[in-house]
Amino acid sequence: MQKPLWEDLPIQFKKVEESYEGSGQICQDCGVKKPLEEFSAQYYRKDGSKSHRNECKSCIKRHTKVANSLKKTLGPPPDLCESCGKPPNGVTGLVTDHCHTTYKFRGWLCTSCNLANGHLKDSPETIMKLYKYMTKEK
Repeated sequence: MQKPLWEDLPIQFKKVEESYEGSGQICQDCGVKKPLEEFSAQYYRKDGSKSHRNECKSCIKRHTKVANSLKKTLGPPPDLCESCGKPPNGVTGLVTDHCHTTYKFRGWLCTSCNLANGHLKDSPETIMKLYKYMTKEK
């Protein structure tokens, strides 16, 4: 018997609660289905419809609070990204990277490294799979 696709997902995605009836979306962070008004518009599509963020406003607020607290306690960031070793790109400078489960600070990352880490779901296994793919013989 084949196991369900969601069995390998991290625990925060397994605890999806259907607490809201009707149209809405599930927050990628807390796993709760909420009305679209609880999600910020990320951008507008060509047809004028909104694309909403994957995290609800309350989760974004919590992460922002954690990041701001870390910035106050850690002092100024270093000159280079702790992942790629390059100076920060874009207007944001270096950002505080932290575990979204434990909120423990991991380091200072440039926007590119932070986005890459997020797209890979903070998964060392996925990062290693990508590394193996990128370094295999052609």
